[in-house]
Amino acid sequence: MAQYDISTKYLLLEHPKVLKEEIVQESTFFQHHLERATKRLEAETEHRTQEALEQGLEQGKAQGLEQGMRESTIESIIDVLEVRFQPSVAQALKPALERVTDLRQLRQLLRTAAQVQTLEAFTQSLMANGN
Repeated sequence: MAQYDISTKYLLLEHPKVLKEEIVQESTFFQHHLERATKRLEAETEHRTQEALEQGLEQGKAQGLEQGMRESTIESIIDVLEVRFQPSVAQALKPALERVTDLRQLRQLLRTAAQVQTLEAFTQSLMANGN
């Protein structure tokens, strides 16, 4: 059995947990496993961060694409109405068209703009969609 001085014996008897923690923390085995665990944690954190960034970018791209499609469809509706009816009145409808968030509704309104007989009929159709 190893020889211990009086202070070490006191620590072993009265505070074995403190001494064990000190011994464990100084051991090369503990240091090696702590280092490996730290590297794994860092790698996992980096991986999850990268995944979150990629997911955020994809969501941002999808939202940007849909927003661009909405804006393009609104501009197409305005163009059709300007060609078919009065340009100044067609532009006045832009705020109401911008309140339409559903791209499918906007596409239907584009078809309606191309088919209605009057600007008033288009406006009624737009208002019927809750705008």
